[in-house]
Amino acid sequence: MKNLFLVLTLCFLFTNSAFSQFEAGQSEIGGSLGVGSSTYESSVGSSSYSSSYNFFMLSALYSYYVIDGFSAEPEFILYAIEKSKPTILALLNLSYTMKIPGFFFSPYGRIGYGLSNGMSMNIPTMLSRSSNDFNIGVLNIGIGIKTLIGNSGIIRAELNYRSYSKSEKSGNMDLSYKHNIIGILIGLSILLR
Repeated sequence: MKNLFLVLTLCFLFTNSAFSQFEAGQSEIGGSLGVGSSTYESSVGSSSYSSSYNFFMLSALYSYYVIDGFSAEPEFILYAIEKSKPTILALLNLSYTMKIPGFFFSPYGRIGYGLSNGMSMNIPTMLSRSSNDFNIGVLNIGIGIKTLIGNSGIIRAELNYRSYSKSEKSGNMDLSYKHNIIGILIGLSILLR
């Protein structure tokens, strides 16, 4: 009976706070950690190569809710992949968080684009870095759930996809590189009023 009372009390607190979340004029600040697998595809002339590597990601983000549920999210990410130097990404995401009356969680989706200062390239038997400048475009897509804790705490869980691509010409050879990342991101945020 005590457990049932505790569960009902927690549900009431979480549900009650959910009605005042993600409204126009509010901000959210937080970060996340991510791990996952990264695949590389490259082609040089008529030859192509593919491989997979594990990665670790650390991000910081700020969200501003322009209208209820819709936010703009600048995000800065440190991305480290095995056998390669870490890179930094700067993204601008557009996000929608859907409030579900009566629940303490809210599904969300986001899409964004940004720049990176490096992309690892798969070359036979090794990884090589393609750039040290912020000149590589990155597409970011994520879907997840925000779990509300009290009035201002948020735990985020997200399935995230990122895609880098680069093409260049070297002499008379066309070179193209594609780097796709699928990862799970877990994070904490605080909703500012």
